[in-house]
Parts: sequence; C-alpha cells; structure tokens
Amino acid sequence: SVAIVVSPPLDTTPPQVTITTPQDGVTVKTSPIVVQGTVDDLLVASVSVNAQAVAVTSGNWQTTVTLVEGVNTITVTATDQAGNVGQGKVSVTYKPNQPPVVSAISHDATDVDSGTAGLQVYEGTTVKYTGTATDPDGDPLSWEWRYTVDSGPELSMASGTDPPTAVQPVSFTYSAGTAGKTYLWILSATDGYANVQQTRNGSDGRIGM
Repeated sequence: SVAIVVSPPLDTTPPQVTITTPQDGVTVKTSPIVVQGTVDDLLVASVSVNAQAVAVTSGNWQTTVTLVEGVNTITVTATDQAGNVGQGKVSVTYKPNQPPVVSAISHDATDVDSGTAGLQVYEGTTVKYTGTATDPDGDPLSWEWRYTVDSGPELSMASGTDPPTAVQPVSFTYSAGTAGKTYLWILSATDGYANVQQTRNGSDGRIGM
C-alpha cells in the first residue's frame, strides 16, 4: 500500500491592508490623529502602525499617531500566520493651527470722570464698541460679543460668522438704574480649533454718575 498525504494549498497571499482614516494626502491642523482601518485576512498574526503593534478585532484596528510638522508617512504592516506581509501607506501633512487674532476693544465714549479707573459714563449714554477678528490661516471664524454686569454671568450681545459677515460693532445704552454697576465687555472668536477673546478691564463701562 502507498500512503498519500494531502496538504492544504500553500498560503502565499499577503494580507490586504486598508487605511480608512486619514485619507492619503490630507492636511491636518492637530496632533495626534486617529489612524484606523481593516485587514482582510482571517489568519492575521499581527498589525503594526509605524512599527508599533496594534490590536485587531474582527479585522478592524485603530490607534493614534503623533505627527511632526510637515509631511508624515504612516505605514501599516500586517503579517499573517504563513508569514506573508501586506502594507498600506498614507501621507499626511501636519500644519499646526494658528489661532485667531482678536483686536483690543475700542469705544466712542467720553470718560466723564478721568480720575476714576475705567470708563465712566452717565446713565442714558449709548456707547459703541468695536473690534476685529482675523485668522492667519484664512479659516472661517465664528465671533461673539458678550458682557457681564458686576461679575455676573456672560450675556450674549451679538454674534456672526466670517465669512460672510466680519465682526460688527455693537451699541449699548446704559439705561436708568445702571449707575454704580460695572460692565465687562468681551469679544471672542474661534476657528473651530482655538478660541481667543479680548476684554475691556473690569472697571470699563462703570456708571459713575
């Protein structure tokens, strides 16, 4: 008799690596970033991202990668139990975000008591406050005017998005009954990554007479 041993076909197919996030060629403003994807091989033995091992669950993997400023190559390597190696690569450019620039707040009022700290106005006075907000990266901005009374909660006065609308001046009338109160004015802007604000000092807007 002759014994015949039947062996399974030799596995020579490398794992197929797919990087779903981030997209190849993307530019990002924050670091670290999430890197995730799939590996199409039931007998995968290991997956690494930039030579760092990551866990695989049902063919899915995810990790974070810290970037350096400029172009970064992210390499994902998968090895199956037969020793076959598959790779995927993406290029990511890291350009750190530059926060918005918010100007100092100015006003058109006349100080009726220059001997007292901060702006002093009479009841009934209408003061126009102005300021600007720009973004060095050219990103759209959301801006808002707010104020507080005697260190109370911040109250929204006006807001907008640039584009299409740049920061607009706001006018406020210090009506009867406001004498002796202290108003703090705030102009803030955010580009979705960083929030910057300017304030007038705590005595500004005080009704002294």
